[in-house]
Amino acid sequence: MKGNWKKRLPLYILIAFLVATIAYIFIAPIYIIKNIEQDSKRPKNERVYSTSP
Repeated sequence: MKGNWKKRLPLYILIAFLVATIAYIFIAPIYIIKNIEQDSKRPKNERVYSTSP
């Protein structure tokens, strides 16, 4: 059983990648919305996330 983890290493890497991807999908929109809300408090000419030219 001690050497068995080497055979399953690609599976562990895949699981870690999937968990990180799912976490990113849920965390990134919250971070983006928070930045947009903070940006909306600034004057229009100083905004970073402004949609108007």
